[in-house]
Amino acid sequence: MSSSPSPPVCLVEAPPGHGLWLGVLGPTNWVGALSAYNEGTLHGGWLDLEQVGDDGDWRQACAHLIATSPEPRDARIRILDATGLGRRLGQDPAPADVVELGRAARALAGEVLPAFEAWIELVEWSPDHHGAGEALERFRRCFLGRFPSLESWAVGRLEGAGLLAPVPEALRPFLDAVAWAHADVGGEVVEVDLGEKDVAIFRFEGRSHPTARKPSSS
Repeated sequence: MSSSPSPPVCLVEAPPGHGLWLGVLGPTNWVGALSAYNEGTLHGGWLDLEQVGDDGDWRQACAHLIATSPEPRDARIRILDATGLGRRLGQDPAPADVVELGRAARALAGEVLPAFEAWIELVEWSPDHHGAGEALERFRRCFLGRFPSLESWAVGRLEGAGLLAPVPEALRPFLDAVAWAHADVGGEVVEVDLGEKDVAIFRFEGRSHPTARKPSSS
């Protein structure tokens, strides 16, 4: 009796909602064999986007799931669950979209990745709009950093530009640092709560974003 082929390195064989892997891996997609799913069997695994180097990795993961499916007539796979960036791929993505999003995830691994995920949600990006590579370039132009609050970003920006130096210490608490920094940076400034006691700050140029925090008029 021949043994089952080993899964590719990008595929972690665990059921949907498996807390262990969801806590360890970065952006993922749970890829399942479609016929098995339709027959009530969950046969699949978590695709670690950061491990997808080219479309061969994606095709190998799909081929492995089809080859090991309990349904002999399985010929298709579907993405049936996702975390992080993976939520933007849809159920039946093009291989190129999987590879490009994986490349973006690797490029931003670490503290910046949650901010990119938040930005993807903020602008409601999907592969139908433009490629993940272009989305990554736009993110890098818009992203101003992670900070404890919008106010701390504003004060840091003003201090870095030397704009607070002429202001007496006694008067600084009365300044609207956010409005001042907003005028200094130009465009619309958006803060997104990352749920980790900090926020991601973005700047949108040339258009107003509906979630932008505008300076006070006073």
